[in-house]
Amino acid sequence: IYDDTMAVSVFPSLADGTFGERVDLSIGVASDSLAMGDVNEDGIPDLITGSSDDELVTILISTP
Repeated sequence: IYDDTMAVSVFPSLADGTFGERVDLSIGVASDSLAMGDVNEDGIPDLITGSSDDELVTILISTP
């Protein structure tokens, strides 16, 4: 989590076992916590961020 850009950076996994290019996902607020879980129960992990200052939660749903 980068507070100054209000984004989460992820490196997607590729079929050959390596990682792809960094992808920055906007979360809209400066966050201080990050969790991973299958929020929509589709078998793909999703990202959840939280901001204690703003009392906000952002859910980033993963797609195949």
